[in-house]
Amino acid sequence: MNTRKHKRYKLLLDEGLPVKDKFPQLNNHHQLRHIMHDLRMGAAKDKKIYKLAQDDGMLVIVFNTKDFKPLIESEKPSVISISTNLSNKQIDLKLCSILKRIKINEEKGHLISISNEGFSISKIDNKKN
Repeated sequence: MNTRKHKRYKLLLDEGLPVKDKFPQLNNHHQLRHIMHDLRMGAAKDKKIYKLAQDDGMLVIVFNTKDFKPLIESEKPSVISISTNLSNKQIDLKLCSILKRIKINEEKGHLISISNEGFSISKIDNKKN
């Protein structure tokens, strides 16, 4: 019997995502903060959002992968990229499912992409020498 408890993640929802109330399962099992509705940081630059996530030990959930992917480094938070083709209910269920599977080494320095077809986890390191 597997008695492993699931980790309760701290998650930061980017401005383009709906309010956390639209994700009841995710909100119940993890600590969600919305950059605009909870933190009142609407129109914040992506670097500032990512720095906040890093400082507070949060994973960032975004629609705009292209803006956040260049910020990922091996010792900085992973970014979860959501397809805009998913409904709020699909996002809620898929995120809960994937967060149960994330390995500890995937919590930093990875891009986790979620779409209708499934998900992928890619190691990213944009650190400049």
